[in-house]
Amino acid sequence: MALLFLDFLKFSFIDIVDILAVAMLFYWLYRLIKGTAAFNIFGGLILVYVLWKVVVLLDMKLLSELLGQFVSVGILALIIVFQPEIRQFLLF
Repeated sequence: MALLFLDFLKFSFIDIVDILAVAMLFYWLYRLIKGTAAFNIFGGLILVYVLWKVVVLLDMKLLSELLGQFVSVGILALIIVFQPEIRQFLLF
């Protein structure tokens, strides 16, 4: 039993670099949208996504299909809404 626990804790230097890179990316994205209307929009989209996952988990077929379509179209809407922030991020 103890060996399984130790196998779970094994990670390499690359894993640490990967975690730090993702943390740095999230921090840059947070600084980019903090204080803008995009922050509230992003929060709303996250809320809709979480609601969709809960509906899927509860096996509500019609509502999960409707929210699924909203999320799939939401990706395109996300690009359109966040276009200035995406441009600023890519120019950085």
